Amino acid sequence: MAKIINPVTGETISEVVYDSLETLKEAVDRARIAQGKWQKLGFKERGLHLSKIRSVIVKQADELASTISSVTGKSRIDAITTEILSAVIASRYYIKLAKRVLKP
Repeated sequence: MAKIINPVTGETISEVVYDSLETLKEAVDRARIAQGKWQKLGFKERGLHLSKIRSVIVKQADELASTISSVTGKSRIDAITTEILSAVIASRYYIKLAKRVLKP
C-alpha cells in the first residue's frame, strides 16, 4: 500500500494498493490486445476516439486541475496550462494532421 501525499500540505490524499506481478502482466496483455485493435482503425476512427477523450478532458477540466494540483503541488492555473490545455491542443493537432504525420 502506498500513500498519495499532497507535496504542499503533506496531507494524505489517498492510498493505493500495489498490483501484483500477475496483475501487471495481465494489464500488459490487455494493452497489447488494445494496441492491435487500435492499429486496425483508420485515421478517421482514431480521430473520433481522440475527440471523445478531448471532450471529456474539457468537461472535467476543473476536477482534473484540482487533482493535478493536489498530487503535484502545482497551482491550478499551472495544472490547466501545462497539463490540461496542452493535452487538448495536442489531441486537436493529431486529429487534424494524423494522416499526414503518420503516413509511411
